Amino acid sequence: MRQRVDVRQAAEILGTTPEAVRKRILRGTLEGDKDEDGKVFVWVDDVQDNGRTLNQDPQTLLEAKDETIQILQERIEAQQRELDQRAEELKRKDHLLAAALERIPAIEAPQPDQSADSDARESSVTASEEQSKGAVPPDVAEGEIKQSFWRRLFGG
Repeated sequence: MRQRVDVRQAAEILGTTPEAVRKRILRGTLEGDKDEDGKVFVWVDDVQDNGRTLNQDPQTLLEAKDETIQILQERIEAQQRELDQRAEELKRKDHLLAAALERIPAIEAPQPDQSADSDARESSVTASEEQSKGAVPPDVAEGEIKQSFWRRLFGG
């Protein structure tokens, strides 16, 4: 059932201010009209936008509030369970990562007295394009050791 009331009464019914009612009329969310004297009237339904009737008793409102609280508590509990599950997953991943890191051998830096060995290792590497499969490069076969590009460049 629709009622034609003035702006002040509409504000009381809707639980808002007269200015808010006027803004809603301008936006078109409330239907309003003026009489011949210029006074604004608002057409208000018995049902508000959220589906509840305007003339509800307090007990019904309390029950609706309790239902809303229960729904929100259930959501909070579900999200808490999800957080707990994710925390357990993170603990498992941390444990697996720690176990994997223990298996990786420590990488040691070459000792200063091993520099001759490292020179030999660098010099024995050649490009595969220059040699055929299984063939020994001519400079290595003759006993010559070829220096790396970096050693030649920096005089090593």
